[in-house]
Amino acid sequence: MRKAVLVLAVILAVCAFSLCFAESVYSAEPLSPLWNTYDPELHWYYGQLNAREKQAFSSRYDAYATGDGALWDISGFGLSDREQERVEFAVNCDCPELMTCDFITPTARFFSATEDYEWFVRRRETMQEELDACLQEINRLTRTAEWGTTDLSREQAFDLQVARETQYLLDNNGPEGTLHLDSEVRTAKSALVNRTAVCEGFSNSTQLAMRCSGIPCIYVHGTVTGRGNHAWNILCIDGNWYHYDATWNGNGGYMNLSDAEIRKTRSLSDDYERLGFVLPACGGASR
Repeated sequence: MRKAVLVLAVILAVCAFSLCFAESVYSAEPLSPLWNTYDPELHWYYGQLNAREKQAFSSRYDAYATGDGALWDISGFGLSDREQERVEFAVNCDCPELMTCDFITPTARFFSATEDYEWFVRRRETMQEELDACLQEINRLTRTAEWGTTDLSREQAFDLQVARETQYLLDNNGPEGTLHLDSEVRTAKSALVNRTAVCEGFSNSTQLAMRCSGIPCIYVHGTVTGRGNHAWNILCIDGNWYHYDATWNGNGGYMNLSDAEIRKTRSLSDDYERLGFVLPACGGASR
């Protein structure tokens, strides 16, 4: 009897140690300097993760940022399927500095690519070059007279100098899971540097440029009535939250809209309610 009790105690101790180890294997914040590309507090979705989710988020973030593919595997963090989805959602939609593409990450081809650790090393080098090019363009924008000193003037300058000067690409003619093709029109580099993008590229570019200027900016996605999937932004202008669709704002009709105004033509993805992510209420009419 004593032996059985002792064995059980050992098993429980090992389980407890394993659980503690799994929950402490990684930092709650990414270790890469890229995390401080702008104020880390501006990572909207990350801020809504629980402690274990934040550790898994940080591990996956650093897999991209440092080129260490071993950090991609987050199965040891004890997450439920829903929690893992929350982590993937946050990494995909909250980190324009990583030059990742929300649209392609769920595809089989992408995940097969990440099994090759050398892919992370190659991607890290390319990613740093792309980020540097974006930051150089953002620095150029901030030196123009139009940039001004207010949130609204900066948003308007970005809209006129980047968004309206970017060609919308209806179809990049690349396979839907091919990162090196899709990233050219879907990451922050696409609009900021290449001036050719799809809606995801417009939204990632807006998010990076606004955050680097200290303006809270959220990447959101859903659908356009009668047209299918779409991405745009919610951003905080002079203390108030608004919707801004850089892709569709060529005529000035999609800047700083309220929730009621944006809902006339757009619906948020069911992922927000299903995964428990909260977005700020938006007012409108600040143009």
